[in-house]
Amino acid sequence: MLCDFYQRLKYCLLSLSGLLLIQTSLAQAISREETSVATFSEQISVLNQATGWFKDSAGQWHENDRAIGDDTFSEVSDEYSKSFVQGFESLALKELTIGNEKLYAFFENRIDGYWEYPAIKEDWTLDEMVTVCAFEPSELSKVTDALLTLNEAQRVSIACKYGSGAYASDGDIESQLVKSIGAQARGVTDLGVVRISILDLDLFPVTYEGATLVRFVHKLHNELAVSVFKEPFDPLIFDKQYYEVTMEDFRNFLDAS
Repeated sequence: MLCDFYQRLKYCLLSLSGLLLIQTSLAQAISREETSVATFSEQISVLNQATGWFKDSAGQWHENDRAIGDDTFSEVSDEYSKSFVQGFESLALKELTIGNEKLYAFFENRIDGYWEYPAIKEDWTLDEMVTVCAFEPSELSKVTDALLTLNEAQRVSIACKYGSGAYASDGDIESQLVKSIGAQARGVTDLGVVRISILDLDLFPVTYEGATLVRFVHKLHNELAVSVFKEPFDPLIFDKQYYEVTMEDFRNFLDAS
């Protein structure tokens, strides 16, 4: 009889220990989930005006609004995304909060597209894409400090702590980005998402008709591109293509105060 009592007591204690372990694990998981929820602020600043310049194979320069490429297609049409080397609708800075962590996030909003039938290149469909690089405040200071003494072409590389991209055709863009970056903060690898890891800003100051301008080329690299395709900085890029804005507008865009 006494033996049965102790056996039952042992069973109850083991069951209770197991239940407590499950509850503790669930609490830890919920805690990690809560502290890894990503939220973006409203735009701190935006750059939605820039002149794109591109030199074609014949040596002719082409000017476009926020696009680098041949000006045969200067409108956002079915051919827009196919004909331009690079283009954007806007560049923006936002704050990113994950738990107690405060970061800045660089947003590139652009028009992209895809072939419905890629094998025969038919039925081009426009799509909106947003790419994000989230970084420590000290990374932004690298750019603003460089602009204070900028007197020649140089590259400033920003390390993205978190980064992702999303297409409008796949659903709400911000929801996709929040989910992806929150997963990265929890250390979860999503095989369906290519993580953005580096933002390169190539900068070149010029003075034209008394105005101080900055020419720039920005490149967002994913992890694969960094390890395989990332090219070293070449100042001759500005002999071929660039965006151009006033130095004041560029500094104001990067002013997160």
